[in-house]
Amino acid sequence: MIYKRRSRQTRSDEVNDDTKHQHMNKTFETDAAYQVPEPIPEPAPYTSLGDGVVSIKTSIKKLDTKPLTSRTPKNVTAYEIPKPTFEPSVYASINDEVAVKSSAASAEGRLKPKPLPTPSTLQVIAADDDAYEVPKSVICASVSDGEVKMSSEPSNARSLKPKHRFPPQKSIATGDSHEQRIPQLFSRISSVSVNELAEYIQKKERASQNGFSSDFKTLPDGQQHPANASVQPHNKAKNHYVDAVAYDHSRVVLEPLENDPHSDYINANYIDGCLEKDKYIATQGPTESTIGDFWRMVWQLNVGKIIMLTNPVESGKDGCTQYWPDSGFTNYSNIALSIVKEDEFPDYTVRVFQIDKFFSKEDNRLVTQFNFKNWPETKPPKPTSLLKFIRVANAEQSEGRTVVHCSNGVGRTGTYIALDSMLDQMQKERRVDVLGFIYRMRQKRINMVQTPEQYRFIFDALLVASKMVDTPYENIKESTKRMKWYNA
Repeated sequence: MIYKRRSRQTRSDEVNDDTKHQHMNKTFETDAAYQVPEPIPEPAPYTSLGDGVVSIKTSIKKLDTKPLTSRTPKNVTAYEIPKPTFEPSVYASINDEVAVKSSAASAEGRLKPKPLPTPSTLQVIAADDDAYEVPKSVICASVSDGEVKMSSEPSNARSLKPKHRFPPQKSIATGDSHEQRIPQLFSRISSVSVNELAEYIQKKERASQNGFSSDFKTLPDGQQHPANASVQPHNKAKNHYVDAVAYDHSRVVLEPLENDPHSDYINANYIDGCLEKDKYIATQGPTESTIGDFWRMVWQLNVGKIIMLTNPVESGKDGCTQYWPDSGFTNYSNIALSIVKEDEFPDYTVRVFQIDKFFSKEDNRLVTQFNFKNWPETKPPKPTSLLKFIRVANAEQSEGRTVVHCSNGVGRTGTYIALDSMLDQMQKERRVDVLGFIYRMRQKRINMVQTPEQYRFIFDALLVASKMVDTPYENIKESTKRMKWYNA
């Protein structure tokens, strides 16, 4: 492109005249032509790499002697950015390389671009890493599939500023993570020394709705884990109650019968004791269609004791189908069963069964059933009656497992297991953690300890037990044997 510029010049001339000699200055205007080169547009100082990550285009020089500032991380190489002509010096934090401000001359170089974030890295932003937005610029660039695309449209982002930082989040372990972490939270609420138990109960009573009821509401309610086996069409009829399902991860899996692959299901779950894993088996009361499955479980798991906390009929409704003969001998599925003894007591009944499996090389076995009769479904029993019943049941030494059932295998079953386990903890540790233990039970079977009244009853029974004179189990066992012999 050609430009013209007008300039003024002054020239001096001498003029001769008749009368005088005079110098005259004359001014001339001339036009000078010259050429100006086309301006070269500067590239934008920022290049967008997508998802809000940018690279800063400028030259850098590695510093050899300049000390690191207090804000520079240790073991990090510092870089110097010369002051651009279009804006002040800039700072950038890219991965493990930090660019720091300097006005000294520098060698040509480039900061390496920040890698594109993956979905996993987008969830947690590292504490020493900032993400930046790109300011408005005349020329914009984006990188897609390795190609750089230029655009003349300005960016809609705000000025360059760091986004909010989030602390790194630790992943939650699977499996037994709940049993390791969450019960500790409940322990802070309910763990109490035996010597302070009475004061603890009074404090909760004064708190009214903020006491026992409030603590009970902190427990997980409803189904917490998959129970796919319980809802299979061929298993639905084996559930006494629709909402009392058996979790898949803790359910008892039966050995299937020949030519019946769907015969491995029973509504029963393993429950840990205070210090012993899978000490109990919590199950629903047998129904007409599940009596055979119940006795198959007793044989397969070598059950030595059955704790029955319901009656066959309660308030005019079927609480549990009678799963033993009144006398003599009978068959349930592939199990032969006969009753050996039956001892009646005011609050409970003790029965001894002999069981045998068809075509089994193993000898027949004896199984003792303890049936507590005075526990209505709608309210807790007397603490002294249930505590005596627990002592009698525990006096019966058995190497086999213990099955506990009521009607649905949830409310009274959970209350009994919690009380029995807390009595063990009280004896061994001189303190109890009721809420934490119920939480652990609910990870194995749905809604164990079903009502706030049952939860409160456990504390009342523990307080009574703490004031009772201990009776050695051996003495109770001998007393029970004499009663059986006398009634036999």
